[in-house]
Amino acid sequence: MKRPLLILLLLLLVCVVNAQNWNDSVQIYISEARMLNAKAYVKLAKCYHKGLGVKQNFPMMMLMLKNANMYGEGNLLDEYITSLPENDVDRLIFNAFMDLRGSDKEDAEVIKEKLLEVSPQAGKVFNAIICVEIEKDTVSFVEILSKEMGEGNFFAGYILSLQYDADEKIDDAAKIWKAIAEQIPAVYCNLGEYYCTHENNVLKAIECYRNADKYACLDKRGAKLLLQEEKELSKKEKKRLNIIKTGIGG
Repeated sequence: MKRPLLILLLLLLVCVVNAQNWNDSVQIYISEARMLNAKAYVKLAKCYHKGLGVKQNFPMMMLMLKNANMYGEGNLLDEYITSLPENDVDRLIFNAFMDLRGSDKEDAEVIKEKLLEVSPQAGKVFNAIICVEIEKDTVSFVEILSKEMGEGNFFAGYILSLQYDADEKIDDAAKIWKAIAEQIPAVYCNLGEYYCTHENNVLKAIECYRNADKYACLDKRGAKLLLQEEKELSKKEKKRLNIIKTGIGG
């Protein structure tokens, strides 16, 4: 039996209202997290995990939990991950990458196949990491991640950028950061350091750090630069930035 048009319109309206409610909630959590509230970071992690008010985003979920650990008590990251159902996709992704440590080729292949079943994008990233960590095949690592990034897998781009950064191929890393910053706002901090250190462009660096701060992702270097360069900061803002600069939470 077909549903009357009015009922369908009402259902659509409920979905729109719920989406707006979650968008509003995310902005509240960001405001609280910017004030270094560990519980707000955990709430943001949940939003990135479930796609509530934001798109589902494993890297941002992990970064929010990392910040929750920094400014909260106990291991909030482990507590959150272990609270998820065993078949939860993000828990499986987290455990797969953790289990890779100390795994041999055969074990890693088993983990990869399980991960490919639940998350093809994460599975392909995992396959690339097997190439570089176990097989020592950097060429295949770069080829796989570059192809995945070209197909819209920003998780692959993020991992590749970290490798480029570690290899001091900073211009290559910066190109990726620019491409994925809207999906993973935390990399605005990487761009801030890039503009400050390699381009000697302090104004552009400040812009990037402020963009990171909009998403509660500001790091120590960014806080230090903002304290140095921005003169009209309130006492409350200076206190917040000083806490981020020292990295002391709890």
